[in-house]
Amino acid sequence: MPLGRSRIDIKTVPARGRSLPPQAHDVLALIGVFNWGPMNEATVVTDYADAYRKFGDLLSSYHSLLQLKLFFEGGGRRAIVTRICHVTDHSVSSTPTTAAKATHTFATAAGGTYSAQNTLKVDALYYGDMTVKVTIQDASNGEASRFDLIVYRNTELVEWFRNLSMLDSDDRYAEDVINTSSEASEYIRVTDLALGGVAGLATDERPENASATTLTGGDNGLDSLADADWTGAAAFNTGLYAFNLVSDGDLLVSPDNVSTTFQNTAITYCESTKQGKMLYVPDAPAGTATKAAVAIHAQALTASESRTGLLWPRVKIANPDKTIFGVAPQLTVCPSGMYCARIARNSEREETSYFTQPGNEEFGLLDAAVDLETDLVLEPTVRDYITDYKVNPIVKGIRGVDGNFGVWVDDVLLGKTSDNFISVGEAHGISYLRNIFETYLQRHRTQNNTQGRRYTIEDALTAELLKWTARGCFATTKAFEAFYVDADPKGESLNNPAVQDAQQLKVLVAIATARPGRFVELLFTRDARATESWIQQQLTANA
Repeated sequence: MPLGRSRIDIKTVPARGRSLPPQAHDVLALIGVFNWGPMNEATVVTDYADAYRKFGDLLSSYHSLLQLKLFFEGGGRRAIVTRICHVTDHSVSSTPTTAAKATHTFATAAGGTYSAQNTLKVDALYYGDMTVKVTIQDASNGEASRFDLIVYRNTELVEWFRNLSMLDSDDRYAEDVINTSSEASEYIRVTDLALGGVAGLATDERPENASATTLTGGDNGLDSLADADWTGAAAFNTGLYAFNLVSDGDLLVSPDNVSTTFQNTAITYCESTKQGKMLYVPDAPAGTATKAAVAIHAQALTASESRTGLLWPRVKIANPDKTIFGVAPQLTVCPSGMYCARIARNSEREETSYFTQPGNEEFGLLDAAVDLETDLVLEPTVRDYITDYKVNPIVKGIRGVDGNFGVWVDDVLLGKTSDNFISVGEAHGISYLRNIFETYLQRHRTQNNTQGRRYTIEDALTAELLKWTARGCFATTKAFEAFYVDADPKGESLNNPAVQDAQQLKVLVAIATARPGRFVELLFTRDARATESWIQQQLTANA
């Protein structure tokens, strides 16, 4: 068709280079021991009330739930939790060896067609020894053939199922209502024992009334618990590998296991399996009271950019429950939960977000901590010694920022000094970019590797990095010095024809992360400018 006169046309086209949708970050990934909840299954919890509901009670010997409490109360917003127990051979099965679900069987009343016969079996929903009680009582609607079933957690009434029936044709059939309906129980499952050989055969199968009856036989499955149970197996997604099935979770802690064997396994998992998108935070063992002991433990840990420096010493908090932890006013705990909470709070409040360094009396403050397990760390020569072994010391004192007492993490070392990233803030921020870029690139995976697609990728990643550059997260706010992205759109180097023939698409991202100012020099001298100016004036006047 004729093109007409020479002219300039102005049109609106789809936007290019928009920043990427944000992702959840500062998500605590905790693996530990509990007395309730899903076993070897990565489970989301959104606050401490949610954690308490899903994973049971505070325990005196295992502090995973307590660490979740400290995390959420300190500013944490989301956690992924994996509960572990002993499994005989993780390469063969995920079935717990000794873990058991508590149970009780209720019988019918004496007399009638089925006199005093077992009719309804009640099992705890999860393995474990958390106290669950069940009451059977007359139906709320008064019908003799129906019953109410009430569930208690310890002494707290948590569920009330009304007007249940043992008839499988009834809309309020006990198995259906409690096991599979929209109001299904979060604590129990029931089995109709089918008196007379047929489920729901007669109305007099109703269980006899019973006051709060404790389900018995529950076991947490901790006999012979070993490092292998924490590690688990990829084949069955047990232990650490349960986190394979979730996309978030970037700060990994294991407060109930501080053996160097498992800690090194966790470091390798973060580095290799999670490919740097998860950062392990190792705790020191309880009672580590000498600089030599902490150095030995730190030296035994794998050098890696996928872990922080070892946190030492442990800290003391106010005793949260004297019925569980004894009458002492303070309790010594791992600092990792509070530390991850501080990282999350920094990210939320500071302009530099995920790149904020979680160290010093303001940005490393552990809110719930009231003292240290040992004051040895307060000696400067001790801190000089242990930091050479990639230990982030925890100290206490009067904070200059507000004049209040505090306990804080005093350094920001990673578990390895390399040419890339050397500090917690750098590694944590980069882990976010790794996550968000991987998510974005999923939409391009398997699609045609064209020049236009490579331009699109390059533009999108550049736009995202421009946002972080403007926030002061990198070494400079000048974009051309702060980063570069190379997707080789023309296909001449990184994505040359041979690479494309191999069905590969490569993208290089280089970022000038800001280094921490760990060594600050404050220089004083006398200001002699006035004297020098006077001398110059006299010289000029006498010239």
